[in-house]
Amino acid sequence: MHHDDQLAELARAWDDAAQGYDAYFVPRFAPWAARAVAALDRPLPPGALSVPCAGTGPELVALAERHADRTIVGRDLSPGMVAIARTRTARYPNVRVEVGDASDTSAWEPCAAVLSVFGLQQLLEPAASLRDKLVHRHGVG
Repeated sequence: MHHDDQLAELARAWDDAAQGYDAYFVPRFAPWAARAVAALDRPLPPGALSVPCAGTGPELVALAERHADRTIVGRDLSPGMVAIARTRTARYPNVRVEVGDASDTSAWEPCAAVLSVFGLQQLLEPAASLRDKLVHRHGVG
């Protein structure tokens, strides 16, 4: 199966699951999400906070509340997930939620940190995607 076909199939599957995912998994993942967000309460370099595979966006709200001075960018392949995330984050002017392939880091703006709670495993090549963004663009090893 071609890469674009795989992505389209994955997006459709997450569109179908979006409502159920939000109702069932978001509350169960909340303790891990809270710990991940709290881990960014430290001095960070300039730039946005990027959330690949943002799903329905609960981490985006937590980040927006703790980092009101930064742009928070959520990205998800599923338009259904993004629609829920946009509704959830509508009152936060510093949050932007985009439909897109999170593994295509060429579309990312420079970021200070990447946060993912149970999302990076959804990328076809997660290590390669992050290495491209963090190592080649920012010189971080």
